[in-house]
Amino acid sequence: MEWLRFVIAALLLCGGVVVEILAIAGVYKFKYLLNRMHSAAMGDTLGLMMVAAGMCVIWGFSFTTLKILVMLGLFWLTSPVSCHLIGKLMVETDEDLEKECEVRE
Repeated sequence: MEWLRFVIAALLLCGGVVVEILAIAGVYKFKYLLNRMHSAAMGDTLGLMMVAAGMCVIWGFSFTTLKILVMLGLFWLTSPVSCHLIGKLMVETDEDLEKECEVRE
């Protein structure tokens, strides 16, 4: 049973690392700020969830697991707010936004 926990935790941790690496690649690949911010935000959310789930599987149900879940909850509350504020600032201050974005009517 212990090896099954180890395999599940290893898969979750490796999956989280792969998601984070892909998010980093997306940040460097995309040209515009809003696209880069979307890649970073999605990678942070999914990658952090997978890494935290892997650590919870390793440690089992303990006080450390509770702290990881609290940290994950706080991150999920603050990350979308900060991304929204950065995007709103970009939209309000960028004069060449029409060139960078597709306008749908």
